[in-house]
Amino acid sequence: MDIIYIKGDATSPISPGNKIITHICNDIGGWGKGFVLALSKKWKVTEEAYRQWYKSQEEFSLGDVQFVHVQMIYMSPI
Repeated sequence: MDIIYIKGDATSPISPGNKIITHICNDIGGWGKGFVLALSKKWKVTEEAYRQWYKSQEEFSLGDVQFVHVQMIYMSPI
């Protein structure tokens, strides 16, 4: 399988269908720099879910994952 690199805005994928946007972070509960700012700007629920997860400490350690469902509208490339 080949890896295909596409440049652009990761919060606005250019192809139809479901997508998974991944972000790797530490386990100190910080949110406020880098890529997460784009996530928060577009989908506030991502920050809220992460902060709640950190606060609960339920299965919150390095290597654990959290999936947050957001709605996207497909935009055809020009």
